[in-house]
Amino acid sequence: MEEAQDLGGIWAEMLPTNKEEALFIAQLLCDGGINKYNLSCGGLTKNLLNDFVPYMGLMDQESLDEFLAKENEGEAENLEN
Repeated sequence: MEEAQDLGGIWAEMLPTNKEEALFIAQLLCDGGINKYNLSCGGLTKNLLNDFVPYMGLMDQESLDEFLAKENEGEAENLEN
């Protein structure tokens, strides 16, 4: 049986403690940290999206593609302004 790794010290303080915290951090990175460097979560590659979309349980591929297209249009409009 694989032994669980002890995440003491700084890791215990820095890592999210539950799903809600993890989702918050991911959203924060997408909305703030990543965009600070002119990157976009909308620019994720199709293969990367295919890797995690089935596990989200929220959208099928067609709905996700439509959503991302609208997001990219919105980002383009923001850049023009």
